[in-house]
Amino acid sequence: MTQPAESVLVIPRSAFIEHESFEGFRSLEGRTDLGDYLQGAPTKVAQFLNRDEAETNPFFLQIIPYIILLSEDNVFLYRRGSIGSESRLHGQYSIGLGGHVNSEDDPSGEPFYAFLNGAARELKEEVGLTVDLETLRGSAIGLVNDELTDVSKVHLGVVLIIKVSAAAAKEILTKCENTLLEPQWIPLYELENPQLATQFESWSSYAASHLIAQACQEPKWDDKAFRERVAMLSISAANLSSSATSFLLQESPRGHMISKAMVEAGAGEVQCMLAGLIGNADIEGHEVKKAAKEFHATLGDIVKHQKVTMKDLTVTPQ
Repeated sequence: MTQPAESVLVIPRSAFIEHESFEGFRSLEGRTDLGDYLQGAPTKVAQFLNRDEAETNPFFLQIIPYIILLSEDNVFLYRRGSIGSESRLHGQYSIGLGGHVNSEDDPSGEPFYAFLNGAARELKEEVGLTVDLETLRGSAIGLVNDELTDVSKVHLGVVLIIKVSAAAAKEILTKCENTLLEPQWIPLYELENPQLATQFESWSSYAASHLIAQACQEPKWDDKAFRERVAMLSISAANLSSSATSFLLQESPRGHMISKAMVEAGAGEVQCMLAGLIGNADIEGHEVKKAAKEFHATLGDIVKHQKVTMKDLTVTPQ
């Protein structure tokens, strides 16, 4: 018997553009984007579309709940396995759980409730965690968008933060489905680790930058050890931005720019570092501002020599 085609929740790209399109992470604080997309103000724009078409049609964006689990000062991390449904993300590290929202997630056809039900379903399937819809309703903090890769440019992520107890965090590690490799809880500050940052999928990189910036503003992070790490990372960020620029200025034998992936990895690492460093309002050292200025000085060359949008890297120093 032939299985019915899967239908997934989408919005027209035109609706996204009307809300000032962006790349990277954008906070939902004070914005109505999510409600307008899913509940329709003034008209309903969310709809269900055949997934095969949605994956290749640039005129639609699939709405994906991107759920980050926090437990005290730790964040849930895993590597995507090779048997997951999205082969283009295999092997990459992620802090986001979730997946496509299907028409079956709400038989009444209401996109907003389908989104909430879909998010709850994904949490249950992936890590065995049961979360009520009211908690999910109030957990969205922002949106993530990336136009640089084939998989990300037809999706729009809704970042939700769910906080769990220490006991629940321990239990989650025993209930992860087999597509989640190396599941673990890591301290938030480990998101600054350059070796990890360069292996993140793009949405996790954007979300990590936001989490770091938020954490850095908490008083408990203002200690001597943290300030010393900031000084070291600021210097590394400046050096790395210089390296990224040099990659762009090199040409391959066929006249194309050297490895685009290499450039994006280096630039993403700088972004992750600077978002955390500059986000700490308590830092008085000059290394941070100096690193930021040196990084911004290279942006002209980056944009000039590589035809990719890098608006998401324009971090403004405090």
